Amino acid sequence: DKLWSLFHAKDPKEHEWHYRGLADALSELKDTFAYREFQLLVDQVFGNSRIGEKAEDKAEASQSAADEPSESIVKLDPHGEMLMQQFRELRPTLEPLAKEAYDLLRRALREQGIYVTAIEQRVKTVKSLAGKLELKGAKYQSIDDITDLVGLRVITFYTDEVDKVAAIAKRVFDIDWQESVDKRKHQLDRFGYNSLHYICRLKTGGPRFELQMRTALQHVWSTIEHDTGYKGDVRIPREYLRQFNRLAGTLEMVDDEFSRLRTVLTDYRRQIQSLVKSGQLGPIRMVFLPAMKSLTLNNS
Repeated sequence: DKLWSLFHAKDPKEHEWHYRGLADALSELKDTFAYREFQLLVDQVFGNSRIGEKAEDKAEASQSAADEPSESIVKLDPHGEMLMQQFRELRPTLEPLAKEAYDLLRRALREQGIYVTAIEQRVKTVKSLAGKLELKGAKYQSIDDITDLVGLRVITFYTDEVDKVAAIAKRVFDIDWQESVDKRKHQLDRFGYNSLHYICRLKTGGPRFELQMRTALQHVWSTIEHDTGYKGDVRIPREYLRQFNRLAGTLEMVDDEFSRLRTVLTDYRRQIQSLVKSGQLGPIRMVFLPAMKSLTLNNS
C-alpha cells in the first residue's frame, strides 16, 4: 500500500488494468525476449491471474472490494458517503452489465470482420471510487451522474479502425453525445492523450458506462502518461513538458504513417492482382513507385 501511495493513481487495480492492456496491445511481440520479460514482470507485480479471466472469480473479488468500508481508504464527507452507499446498492448489477456490453461489442466487431488487439472491461473498485469522490464528489448529485462505474476499452492497430469501432458502437449502444468526447481533437499546437470516449447505455436501458477507443500507440502513450504522473498534482518544469510534447507528437505522426502506409500497400496489392489477372505485369513500377514517392514526400 505504501508503494501505490507514491503514484498519482493509488489503486493497484487501476495500474494492473493499464499494464495488462499494454501487454495485450503489444501481443504481436509475444515471441520476443523483451515482451516475455515485460509479461513476467507484470505477473510478478500483479499476480498470474488476469483481471476478468474468470467471471466467477472476478465477481467474488469485486464483491469483497464492495464490502470494504470506504472509511479505511479515505475519509468522505456525508455527501460522498451517500454516493458510496448508492454505489454499493448498484454494484450487483454492474458486473452483469459489463459482461453484456463486452459480449455485445465483441460479437458485433467479429460479425463486421474488425480485428482489434484487445477488448477490455472493468467495474470501478470501491477504492478507486472513493478517491474520485474525495477529489470531486461535490459535482455529482447521485451515483447515476458518474459515467465510468463500468468501463470498456477497445485497442486497435490503426487510427482509421478507431472510427470503424465507433460506428459499430453507435449501432450496438445508445450514445450520450452530450457527455461523450473525442480527445483526438487537439489544438493545432498541442499534442498529448488521444482517445475517443463514448458514454453509452444498453438499448434495453440501465446505467451508463464508458467506452474508450484508441490505437495501440495511443494506449502506449496513455500508459506512459499515467505511469509518470504527467497530469498529476506536481507542476512539471517546462523543459520536461517540451519533451513530453515532442514524444506525443512523434507517436501521433507514427500512428498516422502506419495507417497511410497500410493504405498504400493495400492499393498496391489490388493493382498487382489486377495486373496479374490481365497479364500486364510491365506497369508495376508505374503503379507502385508514384504512391511510395507520395508517401515519402508527405513525411519530409
